[in-house]
Order: sequence, then C-alpha cells, then structure tokens
Amino acid sequence: MDNMVITAIASVAALWFLLGFYQLSPQQSALLSLFGKPIAAKDKPGLKWRPLFIIGKKKISTAIQEFTFEEKVFTRQDVEVASSTATPHASEGQAAPSVVATTKQTAMAAVTVAGVVQFSVMPGLPNLVAARFKLGDPEGMIKQRFQNAIRGKMNTMTMWDALSDRDQAAGSIKEDLSHVTTEFGHMIVNISITSVTPDAAIVAANNAMIASAAEMQTKANRGRGEQLETLAIAKGRADARIEEGRGIAGQLERVAEGRQKAVAKLKEALGDDPTGELTAMIVFTAWTEMMSRLGDGGKSKIIFADTSASAPGSIFNSLRQAVIAANEAAADTTDGKTTAAQNPAE
Repeated sequence: MDNMVITAIASVAALWFLLGFYQLSPQQSALLSLFGKPIAAKDKPGLKWRPLFIIGKKKISTAIQEFTFEEKVFTRQDVEVASSTATPHASEGQAAPSVVATTKQTAMAAVTVAGVVQFSVMPGLPNLVAARFKLGDPEGMIKQRFQNAIRGKMNTMTMWDALSDRDQAAGSIKEDLSHVTTEFGHMIVNISITSVTPDAAIVAANNAMIASAAEMQTKANRGRGEQLETLAIAKGRADARIEEGRGIAGQLERVAEGRQKAVAKLKEALGDDPTGELTAMIVFTAWTEMMSRLGDGGKSKIIFADTSASAPGSIFNSLRQAVIAANEAAADTTDGKTTAAQNPAE
C-alpha cells in the first residue's frame, strides 16, 4: 500500500515537473506571474521551465504586425489672391490705369496619403505588463494616434513638399508616435508612405498648366526654327547672288580681254582704221552677240529690232552722231562761260 502511494506521488510529481516546461519561439515572450501578479519576463527563445500551478505563464507575441492606411488629409499651400483694384493718380490728359493688388494667402489642398504602419511589442517586464494589461486593442490605439499624427504633420507641409519628400514626413510621424506607443509597451518599427495623391481638381489644373507650358514652348521652338530657316535661306540667296556677281564680273573681264585681243588683231590687219571699218566690225560683233543672248534667254520677250545687213552701220552712225552732238553741246557751254567771264559789265 505504501509503495503504491509513493509510486503515485512520484508519478504526479514527475508529471508536474514535466508539464512545467514550455517553449518560446524567436518571436515570443513569456510573462510570468505569482498568484496573478507579474513577477518576471522571459524574452530569449528556447525551452523554459516554471513551477506548474504556482507560477502562471502568458505567452505574448513580439512579431511585427502591420496595418495599411489611406487617409485624406490637408496640406498647406500659399496662393496669390486678388484683393482689390487700385486706381493710381493719373497725369493730366491721360487715363488712369487700373492696378490689381494681390495678397498671399494660405489655402488648404486636399491629398490622399496611403501606406503601411508596422509595430510590435517591446521586450522586458514593464513593456509586457503594459501591453498585456493597459491595452485591450493595441492596433486600434495605434491607428487612432497615427491618424492624429499624420494630419498634424501634413497640415504643416506644403503639397509639393508632401509629394516630393514622403520619407521625411514618415520619419517625423514615426518620431511623434514613438513617444506615445512606448507608454503602452509597443514600438513603431516602420512607417512607409507609398503614395501621396492630390485631389482630382488639383491634378486636372496642374496637368492643364503643364500642357499650356508645353504648348508655349512648342510654339517658341517652332518660331525659332522658322527664324533660323528664314535666315539660312536669306544668307544662301545673298551668297548665291554674290557668287553670281563674281561670275558675271569674271565673265565680263574675260570678254573684255578677248575683245581687246581681237581689236589688237584687227588693228594689225587694218592699221589706223581711217574708214571706220574696224569700229563697225566691233559694233557688229557686239550686236550679234546681244541678239544671240536675247534669243537664248528663257525669259526673253518679243523685241522688234532691225536684223538687216545694214543694221550695224545704222547703229554705228547713230552712236557717232550722238557723240558728236554731245561734244558740240559741251563746247558751246564752255564758250558761253568764257564770254561771260570776259565781259562782266554786259
């Protein structure tokens, strides 16, 4: 009988001892209590033991938890608003121009902020006690505090700062929340703002402004291109005319040299040309060359000209008579001035 009792007691003691073992994973902590009063915390993973029915054990997860958010908040935006129309003093006889006065005012621009908040329970006895007994809904508390923090932060930022520097905003909000969550045994692991989207009306107005600026730049580029093209065409035409003039000058120079040689040859053959045959021959050659060029030109008009064999002689006689008449007129003018100078009294 005694052996049976001893065996039973030993079995119960062994079972009590064995049931006192428990396992902690890397993302768990154990809060130990004596008759309901917290006395210790176990944070390191592995096999643990505590006296069964004497020391109570409560496992608390320290794994990172998260929740997503999408909040519509308001950012600060400085705008210029027309406040009044002032009419300055006008000069006499002139109309007074109207001047629109503007003032800078602060408006609130709506943006939608979306992202993820990660949090976890901190290790240590005070933190486990706070997380176990102070909060019934840790996630709900953190969400509420986060909403207040993000609204307060975004109200101090301009819309463009919120769009361009999301990490800076997330860091400030995390710092603000850390002072609150540690009171309840929790910590903010990370806050990630994935997107900041302005209100649809702001997006439409911004797109219209960008489109207008792009259109103005396109027109400016097109005008500049037309200007460069016009200048290039004008310069090309000017260069072509210069080269054409050089070609004509060179051609005339060569023609003059050729005619000079031809006249020299004719002088050798005819002597001093007392009969005028040499001059008539030169005039005839120039006349036939002119007629040939007029006929070859694509833009030649109808020209009535004497094409008989006596045409060169007629041209030569007309030229000679014109030269003689000009010489006689010059001589008469000179004689008249001389006579007037000799007889001033008359």
